[in-house]
Amino acid sequence: MQNTNNSEQKFGLMVYPANPTYNVGDYVQSLAAKQYLPKVDVFVEREKLKSYKGDDIKMIMNGWYIHNPSEFPPSAKINPLWVSFHLNANAKDKVLTPETIAYLKANGPIGCRDTYTLNALQEKGIDSYFSGCLTTTLDIKYKTDKKSDKVYLADPLFLLPHWGKMMYGPNQFIKAIISGDIFRFGKRKRILKQLLTDEFLETSEYVKHKLSGSHSEERRFEEAESILHKFAAAKLVVTSRIHCALPCLALGTPVIFINYGFNNSSDMSRFSGISDLFNTININDKGEVVANFDFNGKIGVDSKFENPTRHVEMAAKLKEKAYAFVK
Repeated sequence: MQNTNNSEQKFGLMVYPANPTYNVGDYVQSLAAKQYLPKVDVFVEREKLKSYKGDDIKMIMNGWYIHNPSEFPPSAKINPLWVSFHLNANAKDKVLTPETIAYLKANGPIGCRDTYTLNALQEKGIDSYFSGCLTTTLDIKYKTDKKSDKVYLADPLFLLPHWGKMMYGPNQFIKAIISGDIFRFGKRKRILKQLLTDEFLETSEYVKHKLSGSHSEERRFEEAESILHKFAAAKLVVTSRIHCALPCLALGTPVIFINYGFNNSSDMSRFSGISDLFNTININDKGEVVANFDFNGKIGVDSKFENPTRHVEMAAKLKEKAYAFVK
């Protein structure tokens, strides 16, 4: 049994592989967990959880699981708090082995980030509940009353090809040629011009969530913090990244999520129960636009939008659970 005295108790924090890039949104999720920890003694890679052989640690196990199902369930040396857990549709059947089901039952109740994960666990008789995402508690450390006039485009319509995406590496360029994406470059620009005023497009700052895998772990956390500080002080953010939209809810920054092209089972499982938490513009394959808020057809630098508050109660419960786990 682990010692729960915080002067001796050790804590772990999740980090992630990069091949050849990493998603800074993963590190935003780890920063959400880090807020609650008195210290970080060790980084544990998400894809090597079962192989962990270090000291006994406590870890908040929020986030997306998993590329390597053979590394699940985690090592017994990890004392977990399972909140904001997303079991991706692509991995579900490989992950939910009898061993994993027994593990999750022994370490429940399991807080699920989305309703897809909730249903998948409950079908296996695992005690679970809809917790929402821990990034909706980032106000603890990163919220500020000092707002600027800056507006940001954070990877909007990132599924559509664009030159920034091609710069991820030569393989991306080759894939674009083979798939024919290179002939669809104009579509992204057309949709953005349909939704955003010219002034917004000309004055906004572009923020990328996919960054170079050559960054050290320290640099990756610095990049995530830099992005959060930008969003916290922003006047308005437009994005297609859920780990931009959810943090903006916590930071009190108006945010609009553009939902386009997320049609595969992996994306749909991630969005289940989440996309209604923020102002969302849905665009179907025919180009038809439907919003879940009062949208007049164009977003400008002076547009006024208030975020929904449906996340507030869930965020309060997440804070309570995380603080209790650490203490």
